[in-house]
Amino acid sequence: MHMKNYLYLTLILVVLLASCGNDKTKETTNTEDTTATKKTPPTPPNQPEITEVAVSEFDKKATLKFKLPRKENVSISVTDVNGVGLVSEQIKDASGEVSHSIDFTKYPMLKKGLFYVYVVTHKGNLKARKEMILK
Repeated sequence: MHMKNYLYLTLILVVLLASCGNDKTKETTNTEDTTATKKTPPTPPNQPEITEVAVSEFDKKATLKFKLPRKENVSISVTDVNGVGLVSEQIKDASGEVSHSIDFTKYPMLKKGLFYVYVVTHKGNLKARKEMILK
């Protein structure tokens, strides 16, 4: 008599576990990957925006294009992936759409790899960041 109860309980447990597994499978198959459809949030009105970082291996320079909402002094900096500052340049009275070149020959520590370019305003201490890859 105890053997029948044991088999019955085992059967119920197997059915429950199997149904739990099916629910998890349904959840994962119904889940959508929304990473590709996420849009970049708009830049706040007073913040600088880097629109382009174009690297020219031939000319040994990078051209940085960015927008500023008002006339300001800004700092351009480049760091490695660990946050170590490698480049620091100043632009006075920049406004609107700005183009600035970074000459790699002045900075021999800029070699192959991933770097971050920052535009930081002096007044509001607002910043924009963009990746730069040197091959």
